[in-house]
Formats: sequence, structure tokens, C-alpha cells
Amino acid sequence: MPKIAVPIRSLLARFANIRVLRGRADRIDIANRRVWSTAGELFLNPLVLACGARHSYFGNGHWKEYAPGLKTLPQAIEVGRRTDRALARRRTSREPPAPTSAIPTPTQ
Repeated sequence: MPKIAVPIRSLLARFANIRVLRGRADRIDIANRRVWSTAGELFLNPLVLACGARHSYFGNGHWKEYAPGLKTLPQAIEVGRRTDRALARRRTSREPPAPTSAIPTPTQ
């Protein structure tokens, strides 16, 4: 399977002074650089938190079928597969390309 990104854990593994933990932060004390999490109470210097993200379809859940995520390698491969398929269809199509004015822009 092709690599499109390097996991942060392996990227930082060579640094003895860095720990990568995965869990849910329940409480954060920024001033004292403390985090209470599923990994326990942590004292950090410096404190660095990376928040997870979820897909949002802005109240349009039906878009999910047509707009796959891009948070995992299988999702990225699916986006590439769909792009390749669309380009192949365009190359073999007998219809002329749609005019660019037909593509909506934020100012329209």
C-alpha cells in the first residue's frame, strides 16, 4: 500500500525527550501545563496538544456518499481512485468539456 503521510509517532521516535500519547483530554490547565486524560495526569513542558478532527458536511449528511473523507490512507486512496476514474471518463468522452463559466465560484 502506498504511503502518503508519515505517522507522527514514527516521525518523532528518534527524539528521546518527546513522548507521543493518544487519548482523550478531560481537563487542561494551560497555566500549569497539566492535562488530565485517559492516559492519566500529565505534566508537560512545553504543552502541545493535537486535536482530532471529524468530517463536517455542514448539515448535508447526504453529501457523504459523494465526498469521502481524507483522514486515513484508505480514504486517500479512494479519492485518488475516483479522480483517476473521472479523468479516464473525460479522456474517452465524445462530449466537449463544459465551459468554465458553468462551474460556480464563491462570488457567483
